[in-house]
Amino acid sequence: MKTIFATVHVQPGREGEFRIAAEKLVFATRGESGNQEFNLYHGAGCPSDFLFTETYTGETAIEKHRQEPHFQTFLKELETFVNAPMDVMIFNGNGTSAEDNQEENTTMITINATVYVKDDKISNYGELAQTLIAGTHNEPGNLRYDMYQSTERPGEFVFIEQYANQAALDAHHVATHFTSFLKRVEPLMAKEMTVVVFREMPTTE
Repeated sequence: MKTIFATVHVQPGREGEFRIAAEKLVFATRGESGNQEFNLYHGAGCPSDFLFTETYTGETAIEKHRQEPHFQTFLKELETFVNAPMDVMIFNGNGTSAEDNQEENTTMITINATVYVKDDKISNYGELAQTLIAGTHNEPGNLRYDMYQSTERPGEFVFIEQYANQAALDAHHVATHFTSFLKRVEPLMAKEMTVVVFREMPTTE
């Protein structure tokens, strides 16, 4: 199994056009036999950033996806929308739960955390999350902390997080802005958040 996180930086003002092209890609890719998940999110703090989260059965399925007409068409359209190269991270497997990853090591850690917010609490959640994001960006061991909102399910938010090592992640977990967020977000959630951890260095494109 392979997991991909692809971030696209769209030219300001072209977000609507990009989203139309991207949603065509999403629904076509979900019909591929080797695809297990393909979702689109837009940047909650930066509306011109978008995130694809993808899962495939293996390398063969990824290569087949790249040859599909709908993907080739999207790549051609993409050239007219972006102002920077697409950032792509590829991981083996689909990660493990946070509880299974307590050992010390010096490898960079990537986390995909999904928060499911009640429909009538989205605005409250947004204010709360921005405080968490600002605090985490100031942590010395944090390398990336971006939040994206589902284009299909407005109450679904994804964090893509990266830390220098286990010590940096441990420091994040005890930081006041994080512990305060956990206490205050619980009443806003529709269901328990999911956290998936990747401890390998990603393959990039």
